[in-house]
Amino acid sequence: MTLGGLHHSSGQDCWATPPEFFERLAGRFDFKLDACAQEWSAKCPEWYSEQDDGLALPWQSWTWCNPPYSKVADWLQKAHREATLGNSSVILMFARTDTRAFHQWALNASEVVFLKGRLRFIDPTTQQPGMPAPSPSMLVIFEAGKLGDCRFTTMSAKG
Repeated sequence: MTLGGLHHSSGQDCWATPPEFFERLAGRFDFKLDACAQEWSAKCPEWYSEQDDGLALPWQSWTWCNPPYSKVADWLQKAHREATLGNSSVILMFARTDTRAFHQWALNASEVVFLKGRLRFIDPTTQQPGMPAPSPSMLVIFEAGKLGDCRFTTMSAKG
C-alpha cells in the first residue's frame, strides 16, 4: 500500500500490516493465502508476490489482502469476483467512503469494519512500525454466499 504525504514520504507501495493487528483478525478468519505480499511481509504460509500477480491468480477461502492502495479498486473487484466463486477474503484499505471504488465494490461486500484509531503500518525500508497512518482504515469483507447485504461494524485498530 502507498502511504504518501506528510506522515509517510517514502513513496513506496508495500507498507505491511502490523503483525499484532493481523493476529487479532486471524482469530476470526482462517486465512490460507496472503494475496499481496513480499517475503518479509507475508502473513500466511501461502502468499503471492507482485511478480506472481494476485490479481491474476486464484484465491483461496479465506484470503488476506493488504493491497497497494494505488490500485485498490482492482483488488476490491477481484475480491468480489472471487467471493462469487466461493473464495472469501478480507481487504485492508483506507476508509475513503467518497471514492468510486467504495461505492461500486465495498458497499456490495458482506461487511465493512471501520477501524477506531490509526494503524502503524510496517515500513518496507526499516521493517519497523512507522508513524500512524495518514488516514483511517477499514476492512472490507467479501464472504462467499453473503454478498450485497453489507453490514457496518467497528473495531479498534489497537489491541
